[in-house]
Amino acid sequence: MKGLLGFARLRSGDHYEVIIRYGNQKWKMKGSVKSAFDQTWDSMEKSMQPLLSDLINIKVTEVKILGKHSLVGNVSCETKDLFKVDPQNLLVDLNDLATLKLSLQITWSPFDGYEMTPSGGSSFASNSRLRSKSVIERPSSSLASPRNRLSTAFTRPMSVIYQSSANSNSNNNHRPITSQNSLNGPIRISEPLKYYPIAEDSSSTDENRNKKSNQADNDDVFPHSKEEEAFLAAISRNVKRTLEGNVETPLSPPVPIPEVIITPKKQASYHERCISKALITVATNVNFAMDDYRGRYDDLRHLEDVLIRLLLTLKKKQKDVKTDGFQVVSSDEEESKGDADKPIYTTGKLIADEALIPHLELVEYLLKDLGQFGPLKVKEILALDKLNRQCDVIERLLDIGTSDDDVIIEEFEELEDRRDLFEMWRSCCDGRTALCVSVRTLRLELKSEHGREVRTKHTDVVDIVFPELVKRIFGRPDLSDIETKTVTLFHVIDYVNEASDSVHEDFGKLVDKLALELFITTTLSSSNRDLVLVAIKRLSSLLALRLSNLRALSHLVLDADTMIRSAAAAHIKHIATEEPMKEKALVSYAELLESPQKRDRQCACIALGFMKEKKCIPQMAYLFTCDPEKEVREAASTVLLSLGEEGEKAREAASSTLLMQTMTQQVSISNPARMGTAL
Repeated sequence: MKGLLGFARLRSGDHYEVIIRYGNQKWKMKGSVKSAFDQTWDSMEKSMQPLLSDLINIKVTEVKILGKHSLVGNVSCETKDLFKVDPQNLLVDLNDLATLKLSLQITWSPFDGYEMTPSGGSSFASNSRLRSKSVIERPSSSLASPRNRLSTAFTRPMSVIYQSSANSNSNNNHRPITSQNSLNGPIRISEPLKYYPIAEDSSSTDENRNKKSNQADNDDVFPHSKEEEAFLAAISRNVKRTLEGNVETPLSPPVPIPEVIITPKKQASYHERCISKALITVATNVNFAMDDYRGRYDDLRHLEDVLIRLLLTLKKKQKDVKTDGFQVVSSDEEESKGDADKPIYTTGKLIADEALIPHLELVEYLLKDLGQFGPLKVKEILALDKLNRQCDVIERLLDIGTSDDDVIIEEFEELEDRRDLFEMWRSCCDGRTALCVSVRTLRLELKSEHGREVRTKHTDVVDIVFPELVKRIFGRPDLSDIETKTVTLFHVIDYVNEASDSVHEDFGKLVDKLALELFITTTLSSSNRDLVLVAIKRLSSLLALRLSNLRALSHLVLDADTMIRSAAAAHIKHIATEEPMKEKALVSYAELLESPQKRDRQCACIALGFMKEKKCIPQMAYLFTCDPEKEVREAASTVLLSLGEEGEKAREAASSTLLMQTMTQQVSISNPARMGTAL
């Protein structure tokens, strides 16, 4: 551990927690920042067993007062460039702006456990039989935890190291042993490795006799198969020759090795490997993000099980692919070290892998709305509902990927009663079978199919309807530009089920309802008073009552025009008299209380005051106590006083709590002579 680096980001007194996971291994450390160049950490070094295919996952959290935590960064790093002789410095960007970095120094020590003395003789021959646990030994099959089952031992670099030392001998007539996957011709597979003895003079007879006796004694302690014995014997011979100064020794002619011709398997394409990398990265990030919520929500237990199943499936398929590359061949060509030799992570079908990525990203985004403190829980409830739906989608895609049956979209049960939706999706995919397309493709298809109707009815909003539509289908209102993102068929199905009032409602009607909603919202935000008053009257229709309409209506209660303020207040009071509209407005304004925009929270408080809704008294009291903006606190206080005796009691209780918080704060006085002024 070298420490954290940050430009204008690290401050004295900050506390951080760093968790590094590597396969089934975990390194957790806590540290504090003393100054810009002084940091203290409770753990500075950690030894881990190297794993060939696993990523290094780093999670950094800022520890704040009262036990609160703030996630700084959650990243994954590849390890292919870290297996080198010299120590490698790893500098990891923890956030998007790269204002905070984590500096690590990684040293690879493949010879831990060896006692290599250059004196030569029987002692070295026997010591070479010892195997380094951190390099050669495979993990026990008895490991039962999910993380343990996701790791495999790093066994391969041992043969590469000793092979290179053996090849350095100019008089070595043995053919090098390499591992290769090639598309240019058949692969020739040799029989299991055999040990061909070196022709030695009589002076080494006693030494060989002692060596055999030592090996016979060690067989009771380290039982090996014939292949392992031949492999370790070759290591002993090659290292001994290297340490003794490459002494030239006449070798006996090599015994011909029978060859078997097999047909090579097709390597994964560049696109498949990009999808594989993106899939394993986002799946790992979501699994780490779930660590903060495990066991806290019963609604998330099914999602936890599905994520573990997904990771195990990806790991199993990755092992199957990797095993094909571990065949020993007899060839003089060097092993390819490019991306083509990397194992890929897949569920079994590329069509499912592509569709899983955007849904996992959406899960990671929705998890940020959980764990909110206080009575403001509307976003959390909505997020849990969406997470459950995304869990069902991920499980279904996982079943599609692991199934041997072909994917037939026309047979999806959600599309049986929505033939227009199926035809629209097939047009987006140009007739091919696909579960995802780009957001831009979907937008252009929707515009070409429904653009004429929208232009006829709502000319003013024709340019904003379809960008807003695909943004709602994608489920990420925080993104300004989503044209390059990928949207799936299940995104569209989920939006249609949520926005439709009936199963048989046409998709064109959904587009028309959205156009009307946006038309009323833009009219309410207009500077023309007559247009605003007309738009308020049109809000009497239940079909047009949406969150954006209610938000724009609440903003009018603070308008400078008296007539507009009165009309907006009168309409909000009218909404409170009709039960279906009242329930929808109550949920919408309660959600706006959690908005990051100050004006949204202030106007939502005033609107709830006009509705005389006592169900929101705890939320108002919380805002009165904890909101950082003075205008919002004043609006909440006024609303509490207008809600009768219950509101007044809640305000008094919140005031006493606020007073106690103020009185118990520690006051630091720089000049004791001015104590009276400070008090």
